[in-house]
This record gives sequence, C-alpha cells and structure tokens, in this order.
Amino acid sequence: MNKLYRSQTKNNRNGFTLVETMLSLMITAFVILIVGSTFSDVRHSRYHNVMTQFYVYLDAIEDYKVTSYGDGELNLKKGRKNYYVELQDHDLILTTHHGGYMPFLYHVKKVEWHRTDNGLLDHHVIMQNGQQFDGKSRLNE
Repeated sequence: MNKLYRSQTKNNRNGFTLVETMLSLMITAFVILIVGSTFSDVRHSRYHNVMTQFYVYLDAIEDYKVTSYGDGELNLKKGRKNYYVELQDHDLILTTHHGGYMPFLYHVKKVEWHRTDNGLLDHHVIMQNGQQFDGKSRLNE
C-alpha cells in the first residue's frame, strides 16, 4: 500500500500545471513592469535635477556684475573680487584666481553666452547626453 501511495503522488506532480505556469508568468511580468517603471522614474528625476541646477545657476549669476564673456569663460565681479564661470573637465564652475571653486552643472559638453538686444545675457548649455538648456539673466553692468 505504501508503494501504491508513492506512485500516485509521483504521477500527480509531474512538472508545472497550467495554473502554476500562468501564475509564474504573471509574477514575472509584474516584476518586469516594476523594474521598467523604476528606471523610467530615475531617468525622469535626473532630468529635473539638472533643470533645477540650471535655474539655480541662472539665479546665482544675477548676483554678480558681468564684466566680459566669450570663448567658454564668463568674467564676473562682486565688490572688488573677480570671479570666473568656466567649463572645466565637463563641469561648469565658478572660481577665482586664488583657487577654490563652486560647481554649478556637471556633464556639460558646451556653454555659450550672448548679449541680447534688450540687455540680457543669454545662456545656452548643451549637456553630454544631448539635453539643451536656454535661459536669460540680467546683466548687472
């Protein structure tokens, strides 16, 4: 009798049943959906972080007097101290001749400054991933 019981149990558990297969496929699809949406959210939040950093940079630039700009460098003055915004190792930084720096943006490919007809400074920043940011700030001349 013990032998008969074993053979019946063994025959009843031969591989996955259709219900178990469907359940495992649904769980796998659910996990893939969660992982995909998580990566999408991370990518979206990185874009908003860079955009926020760009507007913080624009706000900070308005605290200085712009003395000159061009060829990858923006020369600023506050009080009697001179400051420089420059692209250094793909980072847009504020620095002085005495050393030290404050980073504004990371992973920058190119930055351009132009004066507009109405007396504003136009900032055009291209990131290494191809994102572009444009903004205007006051020229405190």
